[in-house]
Amino acid sequence: MKACNELEDGYCPKVTYIVATKMHGTRFASSNRSLQLGKGLNLPAGTVVDTEITSFDKFDFYLQSSMGIQGTSIPTHYYILHDDNRLDADSAQGLCYYLCHGFARCNRTISMPNAMKYAQLASARARNWCKDIPAANPREYEERVDNMLDTKYLVDRNGNKSGKKQKSSLYQTSFFF
Repeated sequence: MKACNELEDGYCPKVTYIVATKMHGTRFASSNRSLQLGKGLNLPAGTVVDTEITSFDKFDFYLQSSMGIQGTSIPTHYYILHDDNRLDADSAQGLCYYLCHGFARCNRTISMPNAMKYAQLASARARNWCKDIPAANPREYEERVDNMLDTKYLVDRNGNKSGKKQKSSLYQTSFFF
């Protein structure tokens, strides 16, 4: 809220914090043959499970937002951590489902919200870029990463500045969303 106050005095928007993960071992299947779709016999897109296997003391649910093309689909597990907007379960689940539409690389719904997918792609790009930097010396690591992100100088893959006033090689080789 401090950041909002810096934008404008008295500005205090209502905030809802939702976290999502696919790092769990939960899978869903139906004994009803009419609900088994595709080769993997997955449940239809938009299936929500918010009882029985969820926490009794937390606001959480599982959402299978896309129909699996191959194999068993992994639902996304959502946790509502803080909710100033007082969303009811249907509203929160609908919001999360609609956030899985409109991913630029795919004309179907994806299994996680777009912002989460773009963050995953960005972190994979950063991890790939930094994989050659030795982690033995944290100070050297920080300096090399700072050099890569420096927009004033051209920087090679080893993090060395060339002295030319150009954008860094990270900006020249990365794509932006």
